[in-house]
Amino acid sequence: MRSNIVAREILFALLVLYRLLNCVFTEGSVFSQASIVLIILISFVYFFKTLLLNESFSLFFIAWTVFVVLNIVGFLFNPHFAAGTARDTFKNILGCMLPFYPFYYFTRKNILSAKILLRFFMMMIPVLILQFILNRNNVLIELDTFDTDIVNNMGYAFVSLMPFVFLIKKRKLLSGLLMGIFILFIIQSAKRGALIAGSLGMIIYFYYLIRTVDRAKKAYSYVLVFIVFLALGYFAWKTYSGNEFLLTRLTMMMDGDTSNRSVLYTTILSEWYNSNNLWHLFFGFGFGGSLILTSGNLAHCDWLELLASFGFVGIMAYVFLLSTAVGQVFKSDWQADKRLLMMTLTVIWLFVSLISMWYLSFIYSSFAILFAYLNGSDKPFLV
Repeated sequence: MRSNIVAREILFALLVLYRLLNCVFTEGSVFSQASIVLIILISFVYFFKTLLLNESFSLFFIAWTVFVVLNIVGFLFNPHFAAGTARDTFKNILGCMLPFYPFYYFTRKNILSAKILLRFFMMMIPVLILQFILNRNNVLIELDTFDTDIVNNMGYAFVSLMPFVFLIKKRKLLSGLLMGIFILFIIQSAKRGALIAGSLGMIIYFYYLIRTVDRAKKAYSYVLVFIVFLALGYFAWKTYSGNEFLLTRLTMMMDGDTSNRSVLYTTILSEWYNSNNLWHLFFGFGFGGSLILTSGNLAHCDWLELLASFGFVGIMAYVFLLSTAVGQVFKSDWQADKRLLMMTLTVIWLFVSLISMWYLSFIYSSFAILFAYLNGSDKPFLV
């Protein structure tokens, strides 16, 4: 038991350290890379320990494992697996999905709780804010400009932490304040996809507040929820309407500006469909297939990435995984708080998978941790 607690603390420390090192050093430095390699190695150990647990696993667990194994096998049988981009892509996939196993194991062994998760969550917030500021300054230096109207890719990092707010059930003012902080940084990032994903999370959060009111103090709870709803909604609207750069980018998106995604999407679909090869249609072009079809670019869409890499097989594996997640949203033996958190994770995941990269992004390891906690625990969470 003690060794598992030590492993839990080491993993939390490495996840925070990885982000912190990217603030102190350049992203991709030997120190940050060592951190993610250690996270993957520890997670691999618990991958096998979890599979050896004497229990019946849920469909979601099985689908998650099938998808992980598909990517591992695909990478190992890729003749160009040692190439830099393919190797980094595989590392990010493992970094995103493998942490599911140690945190599932910790939950099953009753050494992971909502309070412990929130401790990790609270440590990550200042680190991400620091990284947001430093990333913004680095972009300004690279562009050699004082114009603050820039896109900051850290917007998605704050989206990745939003679901943790749902763990704070009793202190609604605190959860509302944290949600407001995330919305502020997401809007300031000017990432259109992150804004829409964050808005979806915030809408479900409002519904969550209403569904989880304290029945013993019904009148007081509804007044408090109304105050949080009004304050957060007004703050989000004022921040959004005051960001002219973001409004311009949204207008451009409505006019068809997709940051070159349409070219990538068309190229991948056309090359796959016109390959005239049944193997490519059903099994794709091998791990990192988008790099082959687009001359070195990732698809920036999970579904097209899977189509290029694993063909119909990859698409069906992802459909299987997402459908099991949706099934858990309506799981009758789960309480409302767990189902709503599962809904938030799944809705954001589905949206991000359509317009960006989810399973290929290390930042969504936070989702894997929450998925593991929800699937491993039979208890409601109250903090």
